[in-house]
Order: sequence, then structure tokens, then C-alpha cells
Amino acid sequence: MGKITSICANGSTLTQGNVSVSAGMLGSTIRFGACDYTNGHNDKGTEENKRPYPQRKNALNYHSPSEVVSVLHGEVRRLLKDSIVLNALAYETDGQSEGQFAGPELETALLRFARGHLGVGSPYIERANKDIVHLVPFDPNKQYSAVVIRLETGRYRLYVKGAVGTLLPRCTKILENPAEDSVIIPFSEERRTVIDEVIATYGSRLLRTVAFVYRDFDAWPPPGLGASSPLRIKVERDFEEMTFIGFLAFTYSAREGVHTAVQVFQKAGVAVRMVTGGDITVAKSVAEHLGILPFDGLIMSGPAFRVLSNTELRELLPRLYVLAQCSPKDKRVLVQKFQALGETVAVAGHCAGDELALKKADVGISLGTTAAEIITKAAGMVARDDSFVSLVKALFWGRTINDIVRRCAQYQLTVIISAVLLTFISAIASAKQESVLTLVQLRWIKPILDTFAVVALAADGPMESLLKRKPDPELALLSA
Repeated sequence: MGKITSICANGSTLTQGNVSVSAGMLGSTIRFGACDYTNGHNDKGTEENKRPYPQRKNALNYHSPSEVVSVLHGEVRRLLKDSIVLNALAYETDGQSEGQFAGPELETALLRFARGHLGVGSPYIERANKDIVHLVPFDPNKQYSAVVIRLETGRYRLYVKGAVGTLLPRCTKILENPAEDSVIIPFSEERRTVIDEVIATYGSRLLRTVAFVYRDFDAWPPPGLGASSPLRIKVERDFEEMTFIGFLAFTYSAREGVHTAVQVFQKAGVAVRMVTGGDITVAKSVAEHLGILPFDGLIMSGPAFRVLSNTELRELLPRLYVLAQCSPKDKRVLVQKFQALGETVAVAGHCAGDELALKKADVGISLGTTAAEIITKAAGMVARDDSFVSLVKALFWGRTINDIVRRCAQYQLTVIISAVLLTFISAIASAKQESVLTLVQLRWIKPILDTFAVVALAADGPMESLLKRKPDPELALLSA
């Protein structure tokens, strides 16, 4: 840990775990969340943070989720509720009762929203009351999860939940006015542009978005695919002409002390880089707020990163500080490329998508209690308090131990080599070929040497200056 030159951290590692739904957009007309919302981490704000939300004629703006839900048409409310509950990755800790939720922070926030505003009691009971035909778990590479249910009419409905950038291009229809009915209309370029602008505005204010879309089928599996075909193939083949229900935005804030920790790492010559599967606009805002992104730093998306040649990577990587919308494989490749440039790389994470990067890193760090089991097994270190700030202490003590081992080795080698040379030379120079050091004296050298080494090292504690020097992974044990 004391020799690292770069540390790559997931976005959720740097931001607050207490996530909640604070804004959103349903259909083409309904939005909620205070329109004068500003970045709570910068009282003065920036011009980008202060820009108004894009407006459309006939748009309805509300200040709270409760206000929105109270005006939603019953069918639209049911669409939103099923999209959240049936696709949820979180679960109740008390089984079938209405207990607390456990699981990914964003998923638990969705279930809390559904319970508080959509009348969901127990998600377990909600799922049991639906005829679920197929379920596609969330895939970090695809950035979505899906579920197929059989409706009372005999038709089938596919609900998909995931990243806005993944789902929005697949939509050709949209709910016209969720407050009046569930009528769908063509998804025009004008509406698409407005939604893109709203999402960009949310992203600039550290709000992460999750979209919900659906499509109805007369039969399932769809024609042309047998029952034995993998479900993900079925979903992806028919993952077109979807209807856009809406999206919800989640408030993220920097974890306490992270900004200071980033500054300490930078003073110590360790580059902090953010790698996340989230939206690039949100990632940019978080990186700027935390001071991760220098003036000449680069921000890149996963798709753009994948098409770079080796020559381009060698040129751009030293200035790459944010990689967004990236897959687990992208994270692993990024670590490999930095290592090829001579970097010593640490990776800190707790999500399943971090496993490949953790295994490949020189130092893999799992963030304690929130980490998945596979992440804890893949990591070489575990931060029990789930805090990125603790990694500063790990760097400090890593460098301290390296220095102690180096000084101890230098001290012991100096004495031992001196004793050996003295014994050898004096024996050769002596007419009787006898050393000036007897066998008993030689045997006493080792315990005396170790005793003084322990006393010296105990008295020579760690120094704050260790975090003010640049890392030197190739520093030799002995130097002239």
C-alpha cells in the first residue's frame, strides 16, 4: 500500500450511502423536485448548477413525490409500482413482514420510495401476487434488469429498469399525460431533447437517474424463439419499441472527509481516479466537487475508452481521471493499462462490478460491511468502517512500514557485513590466522543487534512528512 501511485475508486465509494429519491419525471409532462434546487455542497453554486430546468408547454411541476403520486392516474401508478417492486434487487430483512430493506443503496431507496408513496406494503407479497414468468437479474455490463409477468388479460408485459442512457434510445413511445390516463404517443425528437436536457441538469447537480420502460406482448416467449433460448437473448431481441414510463433521480452527496482525503492523496503524489458505471454528467460533477479532476484532466465514457488504440491509451491515460458508464471489464482493462505504464495501482470498491478490477490490482481494497461477499474474497484488504478516509491511514502506515523495514535492513546488513569483513580480514592478516572476534563474541552480535534495532525502531515513530513526498515504487533497499 505504501508504494501505490494511483487509486481507483467506484463512485458509490466516494458518495454518501444515505440515498433517497428527490426528483423525477413521468411521461412527457410531469416532473417533481424543487425547480430551484441547487448543489447543496456548494452554497455559491456554479453557473451550471444554477441553470433552470428545461421547460415544455403544459409541463406540470411539483415539489414532492407525494404531490405527484396524488395526481397520477391509477394505471400509471401501477406501472411505476410494478417497475420498481418486481425488478428490485433489495429485500426485506424481516422476511414477509414490513421490515427494513437490505441490498444495494439505490435499490433500497427505490423500495423506500415505493413504500412511502406508492402504497407498497411488503415487496415479498407484491411479487407473490404477480404471475412472474421470467426474471433477468441486473447485469453491470448491460446496465439493466428485466422482468416478464402474465397479465390478467392473458397478455404479457416486459418491465425493464436501468440506466437512462441504455433505455432511452430503445423507446419509441411515451406516456402522454400520466395525470389523466395511460395513453401512449410517439416519442418525438422534441420530447427526447427536453428529457435529455433535464437529465443533464440533474447530473450537474449530483443527481443519479434510473429509467423505467415497458412493452406488452401477445405471447411469451416471442415468436421465433423457443422456450429453451436464454431469456436475456429473448429480452434483448425484443428490447425495442419500448414505452417510456419515466425516471427517478437520487440525491448523492460526498461522504464526510472524502474531499480532504483526496487532497492528502494528491499531496502524497497518489492520483485518485473515479471509475463508475453511472452517468458521465454525474461522475463529472462528483469529481469536480471532490477535487479529483485537475485542470487538464480527462473524462471519458466506457464506449469511448474501448475503441482507443494502445498508442492513444499510452498518451491519454496519464491525464484520465474519470471513467464513467464503464463495465467491469473496462475497469479491469484500465488497471492493466496503468500497470503497463509502470503504475502501482490500488482499487477500492464494494460492488459486484468491482471484482475483476480488485483481483487485477496491486492492492485490492474492499469497503467492509457494505461489500458483497465476492468482493471481500477478491480484495487483499478490508476497510471495516466503510470509509474512503481510512485509506489515507493505510497509505500512511504502509509507507511507515516500508521505511521501517528499509532502515532495519540497512542497520542489520551494515553490522553483519562489517562483522564478517572484520572477521575475514583479521584472520587473513593474523600470523596465527585467528580473528579478532571470537566465536562467543560473534554469537553475541546477533542478540545485541536485534535489541538495539527494536529499541531504535520503537523510538522512531511515524512522521507526517511521509504523506508529503512522492511515491517511489522502485526505491532500492540500499542506496549509495
